[in-house]
Amino acid sequence: MGTTDRATKAIARGTVFIVDDDTAVLNAIDLFLRSHGLQTQIFADAASFLEVFKPHPPQCLLLDVRMPEIDGLALLKTLKARSVSTPVIMLTGHGDVPMAVRAIKLGAYDFFQKPFNDNDLLGCIHKALERDGQTTLPGDMPADVRRRLQELTPRERQVLDGVVAGRQTKVIAAELGLSSRTVDVYRSSMMRKMKTKSPVELLSLLTGYKIGEYEEDNHYQ
Repeated sequence: MGTTDRATKAIARGTVFIVDDDTAVLNAIDLFLRSHGLQTQIFADAASFLEVFKPHPPQCLLLDVRMPEIDGLALLKTLKARSVSTPVIMLTGHGDVPMAVRAIKLGAYDFFQKPFNDNDLLGCIHKALERDGQTTLPGDMPADVRRRLQELTPRERQVLDGVVAGRQTKVIAAELGLSSRTVDVYRSSMMRKMKTKSPVELLSLLTGYKIGEYEEDNHYQ
């Protein structure tokens, strides 16, 4: 099965959880996503979400940053403590960008500032579901691919991980505490060493291998 087929199936069978205390926003996002064929579950607060949520890929979570009682960051920390890897997309209001950056450092997949472009959000959700739906199978990595990984510096490996996870440059930059321009430099060097010309080609090269198994052989670390 090709990469495109797997992505399409992940999106079709995926579930998008939406947690936002603003009823108007909650219902509007829910209606928009369902009109595009996505399955959704909506919650007005974090506690209600935690009562029913069970990781069952492919899934993703749209999470408002500012909510009463348990806010978005607190919920994100709770999920992280439970080793939940479901992609979380943070929704922020005006002036909440610093909180969104903190969320990225806690492992959030991406963030959008309200009001956001619906189609941009939809595209991000598709990528998140695709990532969550991927199954990593054990296998013997070809020697030439292994050598390429070993040539990467620690920073280039971090950027590679972000690119493979589908993160945008701005998100990788926030997570690593770097400027977007610096990330672009590392990304260009990483892609050259990996002998790939696009994120799709990079993902195709590495799909099916647990690349973390080869980190200990990286002589830069």
